[in-house]
Formats: sequence, structure tokens, C-alpha cells
Amino acid sequence: MKKTNSIFLLGILLMTVVGCNDMYTKNRNIEKDIPKKEHTELSVLWQQNAAEYRALSHQAFNIATKKILNLESSYDIPLAIITDIDETVLDNSPYSGMQIKNDLDFDKNDW
Repeated sequence: MKKTNSIFLLGILLMTVVGCNDMYTKNRNIEKDIPKKEHTELSVLWQQNAAEYRALSHQAFNIATKKILNLESSYDIPLAIITDIDETVLDNSPYSGMQIKNDLDFDKNDW
């Protein structure tokens, strides 16, 4: 009885190892076929088409304007606004769309 149990457990262990190895190989082949920028498609489409994105952008700038106007009376010197450019002032979604369309990674020279 003990020998039968050992053979049975060894068989299950062998099937598990072979099955997992086969799944790992299949997944690796699938990953090679996934486009480089596949994970960004929905975000670029949302940024380019969603009314919510436009509304949130306007809201952010309107709130900043109100805060600056409220601060202006407190200071005798001119105020400055410092911001990054990409995705704040500059819409870089056309570049991202081109990357998706042509299946390209980021390239400093293209940017």
C-alpha cells in the first residue's frame, strides 16, 4: 500500500512539473507577440477623447488661477507659475498614438 501511494504521489508531482513547464513556455511565446505599447492604448484613447479629461484639465487650471489671484494681493513682487510641460501644458498623446500605431518604444531622438 505504501509503494502504491508513493508511485501515485510521484505521478502527480511529475504531471504538475510538466504541466507548469508547458504553461510557462506557452506564456513566454504569447508575450513575444504582444505589441510593445499595448498597455497604453486605452489611456491614450481616453486622454484624446474623454470629455472628463478636458473638464479635469480646465478645472485644474481654473483652480490654480483662483489661488494665484488670491495670493497676488498678499505679495509686492510678481508671482511665477512653475510646471512641467508634458501632459500638463503640452499634449503628447499624438506621439504616444504614433508609438502604438508603429509598435515603437520611446526614442529620445523621435521625441
